[in-house]
Amino acid sequence: MRLLIVFLATFVAVPAFAACEDGGPAAGFIKDHWLTRIGSGQKTCIFYGDYSGDGAADAVAFFYYEKPQHGRYQKPGDGVVVEAALFRRVGEGYRFDGSADVGGDNPRNVIFDKRKVTVETTVAWQDPGIDRSWTIRAPN
Repeated sequence: MRLLIVFLATFVAVPAFAACEDGGPAAGFIKDHWLTRIGSGQKTCIFYGDYSGDGAADAVAFFYYEKPQHGRYQKPGDGVVVEAALFRRVGEGYRFDGSADVGGDNPRNVIFDKRKVTVETTVAWQDPGIDRSWTIRAPN
């Protein structure tokens, strides 16, 4: 009976996705990057995996910030975006590899693949929010 329980627990378990973290080996580099580029070192959501194909743990980081107001109809707070930035592991450090604005909140189900990272967010302009998948492509 114990063998059957162990067997069922092994094959019925739900796969775990990487969790968003504010630390890890790239955290210092990523926070310095945001501070230099945007002037803010706010909390960053970081996931680790290999998108470069070299076996090293690259990173994708999500950072919420407010874009400067454009146009007379935009209210303060309407310009909040999520920037997804790729950081490639190079030796003992990391190199910024590019970024893209994505929509939504709660980045999750991150999949690292050859030269791309896919993430799912909840787009909140409707209630309940709609899940949307985004692909961030890395340079060659």
